[in-house]
Amino acid sequence: MNPTLQLDHVARTYAPGDRPAVRDVCLEVPEGELLALVGESGSGKTTLLRLICGLEKPDAGQVSINQRVVADDRCWIPPEKRHVGMVFQSGALFPHLTVEENIAYGLRKACRKRRCQRVESLLCLVGMDGFQKRYPHELSGGERQRLAVIRALAPEPEIVLLDEPFSNLDPGLRRGLRGEIHRILKELRTTAILVTHDTEDALHVGDRLAVLRDGRIEQTG
Repeated sequence: MNPTLQLDHVARTYAPGDRPAVRDVCLEVPEGELLALVGESGSGKTTLLRLICGLEKPDAGQVSINQRVVADDRCWIPPEKRHVGMVFQSGALFPHLTVEENIAYGLRKACRKRRCQRVESLLCLVGMDGFQKRYPHELSGGERQRLAVIRALAPEPEIVLLDEPFSNLDPGLRRGLRGEIHRILKELRTTAILVTHDTEDALHVGDRLAVLRDGRIEQTG
């Protein structure tokens, strides 16, 4: 089976003389896998996600998504053309848009009927049917994170990247949400990378773990 994501000797340094944020990373993520990327603060986790989605350019190496090269020394595809979904730590929802408008934001090229069907099906999937007209400030922390996840999934991306999605939640809500996110991603057969510094989150959500330290992947399994 061809990998959804392939990183070949990817490196990134922010300024001359600085320690590399990411160094010589090689990684493959098969279709449908949930990979948990674990590492301490400053290990390079977020930089690696930014290189995958196109918010950073690698200094060396190659990034490929479904056999298409999106970044190397000769080519660089911008984020909006990579078909990558991103869930940020804060959720990064649009506060002035309703729940349904947030989800439909990535479906602007679809017809109205398709947008409505997709919004309704995703809200039903996370138990939020009837929340269409609410605004983000009217939701609980867990509801906002569920909304952030299904907004990223709405355009049916080839891979979804989740950057510390549970870090701002209390322990009880965190346990429930990570189980629900695992269920959602598996039900939709989505390829995903979860970045976390919490090994418990990684073990509960990931099919496979990769340990990142000082910008290098030290171990996978």
